[in-house]
Amino acid sequence: MQNNPPHLMIVDPVGGAAGDMWLGALVDLGLPWDKLKRVIAGLGLTGYTFDQEAVYRSGIKGTKVTIRLTEGPQEHRSLAIITGLIEKALLPQPVKDQAIRIFTRLAEAEATVHGCPVEAVHFHELGAVDALVDIVGTCWGLNYLGVGDIFVLPLPLGSGFVKCAHGELPVPTPATGELVAGFPVCFAGGPGEALTPTGAALCTTLGRPIDPGEIGAFRIRKIGYGAGSRQSGDRPNVLRLLLAQAANPDSANQGDYSWETIAVLEATIDDMNPQWFAPLTEQLFAAGALDVRITATLMKKGRPGHHLTVLCPPVRQAAVLATLFAGSTTLGIRCHREARAVLRREVFTIPTRYGPIQVKRGIAGNKVLNLQPEYEDCLRAAREHNIPVKTIYQHVLAVCAAEKKDTI
Repeated sequence: MQNNPPHLMIVDPVGGAAGDMWLGALVDLGLPWDKLKRVIAGLGLTGYTFDQEAVYRSGIKGTKVTIRLTEGPQEHRSLAIITGLIEKALLPQPVKDQAIRIFTRLAEAEATVHGCPVEAVHFHELGAVDALVDIVGTCWGLNYLGVGDIFVLPLPLGSGFVKCAHGELPVPTPATGELVAGFPVCFAGGPGEALTPTGAALCTTLGRPIDPGEIGAFRIRKIGYGAGSRQSGDRPNVLRLLLAQAANPDSANQGDYSWETIAVLEATIDDMNPQWFAPLTEQLFAAGALDVRITATLMKKGRPGHHLTVLCPPVRQAAVLATLFAGSTTLGIRCHREARAVLRREVFTIPTRYGPIQVKRGIAGNKVLNLQPEYEDCLRAAREHNIPVKTIYQHVLAVCAAEKKDTI
């Protein structure tokens, strides 16, 4: 499917959100079932069946995706095992990165709840086949449909208690509560768990709270309904996905590029030990920063200072803001949103006489505009063979040209 211009998606959790509801709504939008099944088969999972059917919820026709285990209880899987399964699959790198990021957030939420390191978390329900199918399938589906920005309406939590591997827990469960921290939520959706941890991780990792001013006018292209299994009582138990495009001609005419909204955080500092900037930069990237820039400047009374600029996804702004205040001496940070045009990115590994080297390429339409060997791989190879890094770069680009990696 064409990725240009990218679609925007509005997530309307009418009766809640769960992993199977996300996947069902994408299938309802037109995601090819046979292709989806082949993608899931590539994970190498066994002991399950994977089906979809048309169902009705309060008179609304939607798609119900069902994963059934055909063997005994599935093994408990650590984040490292799940990451390994995803990395080995034949998936576009952005899909792998997205799926791993979602599972990482699930692991971080569980680690916070149980007071243990992320490495010690072993998923129970979440590590079973259904979560892998739901998360990987959803990430691949969004990529296939050419979805760019994702906006999420307030998430209904449900109410009461729910039974899980750790016993009977209040709604929202502790892990779900961690995942939706800072996100608009409400106690709605009827008794029980309207928002599952997997559903929460998908909504809050893939999307950001809806901002009508940011979206502006849009045209709905298609609507998909993913049906859940619970009885929500006061509303249809469906997740509604609205696939749309900007109605503003200037916004819609995006050519061969994808457009995204980023948060820009800025502070000018003249009273901070310069040695602290290096660890602060690492912490900002760990908090979700996309880029960190430090520029020397001259401040009032002729004092030398530093202008710090941080770019991040809007959904990570709160975490980056907290990190910046904690790790610097600034008393104020300017925040605003900007539109950013980005090339479609692909990452592949190419064998060379100096060993395997990862290469990133930036694509606009059907043209490769940028081809960049991964610096860390080139540096490692240069050290191993005691030659200049420049030599590795030139060799990798020559191999790419020979194998026509510089064209589509």
